[in-house]
Amino acid sequence: TASSIVPGRGWETHAWSPVKGFCDGSAQSECKRTADEKCLLYGANDNHMDLHGNSLSGWLVFTVPKVREGIILARMEWWCGSETANSLTKDWKEVDDGKTMDTTPWNGTSSRNRNLEVTPWNASYSRYRDLKMTPEQKVPSDFEMDYAINGEIKTMNREEWMKYTQEYSKNCAVWPLLNDESMAQKDWEGEPVEVAIRFRSQKMPKQTYCISHIYYA
Repeated sequence: TASSIVPGRGWETHAWSPVKGFCDGSAQSECKRTADEKCLLYGANDNHMDLHGNSLSGWLVFTVPKVREGIILARMEWWCGSETANSLTKDWKEVDDGKTMDTTPWNGTSSRNRNLEVTPWNASYSRYRDLKMTPEQKVPSDFEMDYAINGEIKTMNREEWMKYTQEYSKNCAVWPLLNDESMAQKDWEGEPVEVAIRFRSQKMPKQTYCISHIYYA
């Protein structure tokens, strides 16, 4: 139900190498244009920010500002994470560390402060780049993704979710969250839409997945 959708505590910003500024392929992109680069025209955009979470992270909740044509897609990466990647959930045994329904403001003076810093590729956990990884290694058989549009929750099981891992361009696979043709038939300016996403698995509860882009129309 909509009342059970509470923003999770276990989502963390993540990047291969943190970049202050845009790294989006546009003319304003600031990738590989730092003072220590030998060629400022290189500008490789193989570096983007994302949010990564696992089955203990809870709901990722956000608002898409102006949906007019009834389309919302999420770019995700099944291969980006590991079972040790998320520093927030490393010691957790249950969703949101057992504080799922706790709406108390975050205690900034506690021993565990809220982490809004970027987690670089190798800064806080030991991992290596596995170029031969497979979905069987990263996506367990009991994997499910719940997603909600304005509080209405739907679920993709592993079989359905894996259909969308097909890449339309290099490293770009998208999952449809909303496809409402009735919205496109209206003569209007569109409206904000609340979206929520969470992952679930008991076999690999700490395996992370990344969400980097939301496309909408």
